[in-house]
Amino acid sequence: MSWYITDRYHPLQAGSIDGVDTTPHDRAVKRALRAQHNKLYDPYEGEHEGKGDPHLTLFVGRIGATTGEDDLQKLFKAFGRLKRVHLVRDFVTGESRGYGFVEFEHKGDCLEAYRKGNGLRLHDQTILVDFVRGQGVVEDW
Repeated sequence: MSWYITDRYHPLQAGSIDGVDTTPHDRAVKRALRAQHNKLYDPYEGEHEGKGDPHLTLFVGRIGATTGEDDLQKLFKAFGRLKRVHLVRDFVTGESRGYGFVEFEHKGDCLEAYRKGNGLRLHDQTILVDFVRGQGVVEDW
């Protein structure tokens, strides 16, 4: 028995036993290929995730399905200079998972966005803004 192992994800080979499939085997793969072809989604885009400063980063939740990273950037740049905006997407379909992260260059700007950003409306959705909580931020996590 031989195994097919790859170091990069490709939607067409996701369910392939030997990695030689040439046609999509289900609707999810078709959606992923279409999204990637239309430049709506890059499966490798999130590889930098988790490398920002958690003390300068806000979690943004309840984001609508039509909201993009550029929309988050426009909204939050009103509070100060941004380092990075990351909208979390489904790995296969490329569709928004409804949350993301906004990293600021200065702590004061991050605090102001936290105080004033929670409850703002974006594309008919009331967003939730909170501090990033996780390993290295919350003691004994």
